[in-house]
Amino acid sequence: MAAPVKGNVTNANPTPGSNSHSINHNQNSGSNKLLVVLVTMSNANGRSFTGATYNGIQMTQLYQVNRSGFSQRMVCYHLESPADGNNTLKINFNGNQFNPISIHARSFTE
Repeated sequence: MAAPVKGNVTNANPTPGSNSHSINHNQNSGSNKLLVVLVTMSNANGRSFTGATYNGIQMTQLYQVNRSGFSQRMVCYHLESPADGNNTLKINFNGNQFNPISIHARSFTE
C-alpha cells in the first residue's frame, strides 16, 4: 500500500445565521480517495452539529468534542471514495448558528 498523498485544501469562514452552511471543495482524483473535514464553532448558544454531506452523500462523524475551556465545539467527518471534482460540502446544525464557524476540508489519495 502506498503512502497517502495530500491533495486539495479548502478553508472557509462562512457568514453565520443559518441551520446549515455549504461550501465548494475540489476533490482530487486518484485511487483510495478520502475526504476529511474539521469544523469548529463557538458553543455559546447551545448549537451542535447534526451531520455533513459531500455531493449529497452522508459523511461519517469521527468525533465531536466540546472544548469548554476555549468555549468551542469541534467535529471531524470523513468520507471514503468521494466524488472527483468540485462538489458541495454541507454542514448541518441543530438550529440557526449565529456565531463564527471555521471549516477545513482536505483531500487525500494514494
